[in-house]
Amino acid sequence: MNSPSSFLYHPNWCGGSYELAIETGTRDDASFEAFLQAVWGAAGVQGCYGRKDLEPEEQVSVPCTAASLAEFHALRGRVRLPGGIEVVCHVMAVRSQEWGGESDWLDFGIPMGALEATGLVSCGRDSYVGSPVLNAWFGEIGTRAFAKTPFRLGLIGFETSGCTDFAELGGRVPETSAIAYLMPGDGGLGYHPVSVHG
Repeated sequence: MNSPSSFLYHPNWCGGSYELAIETGTRDDASFEAFLQAVWGAAGVQGCYGRKDLEPEEQVSVPCTAASLAEFHALRGRVRLPGGIEVVCHVMAVRSQEWGGESDWLDFGIPMGALEATGLVSCGRDSYVGSPVLNAWFGEIGTRAFAKTPFRLGLIGFETSGCTDFAELGGRVPETSAIAYLMPGDGGLGYHPVSVHG
């Protein structure tokens, strides 16, 4: 029951999320749904479900749509990390009408509890969380999604959604940062890894 891929193992969903947060640059439902589906497909998520109190095998899947996300507040599935371990994952939204911003945010994340259940998480410099491998994996998901639906900014790290935005950055990545960035530019989407380690 304490598998990192179990919906019913409550600790899997605890502790916040390590995530790819995308500033979409849009505000309408149709565009938001396109981002949602692009990220879901780019990550190779298995299934799409509204409930976490039932295993996927015990519930009916829901459409991967903006309407489903609004109804359930999060959409959930399973995804394979680099190396093949299967974990629960979810996507959530911060819509512009909820916070008065210029664009929506879409957050695709792995809950910290599930990452801890993999046995990969350790303390200190060698932690899997925040590692180049995990960050690059999120970066690849963002890059594949961007090829289908270009976005304004991507942030990779622990609970990164809204910690900054494209306008605040002025289109430039900070020289030192504890999070990774996906920043569009003249040459396409650039991946900028963590440059400072806490």
